[in-house]
Amino acid sequence: MGREELAGVLILIDVRRGPEQEEHELAAFLEHHGIAHAWVGTKADKLKSTKLRQAVSVLREALAPSQLMVTSSERGSGIDEIWRWIRAAVADELPASGGTGEGSAHGASGPEEG
Repeated sequence: MGREELAGVLILIDVRRGPEQEEHELAAFLEHHGIAHAWVGTKADKLKSTKLRQAVSVLREALAPSQLMVTSSERGSGIDEIWRWIRAAVADELPASGGTGEGSAHGASGPEEG
């Protein structure tokens, strides 16, 4: 893959449904080509906090070791984390395999509650 402009890819998924086959295929393609990527769980505001924690836990397990960032448009949560990931990708500071980030705000602790 000879696109120097492509610093990384964020794969958006609805936290209520999780990734589908096409998204898994995309992630495998990106890994095969050494392109950094991370998952973004959208619509976190559509679930109550207990259901959200459960959904995120299932997603983290299914997507490991890739990074999962969870966002809520209503609360604005997760947006800063996405921008940090983008800045790191542009600066070429991400590993190509899954774009995992050890210092992720949602890494081990789960999504913000609101």
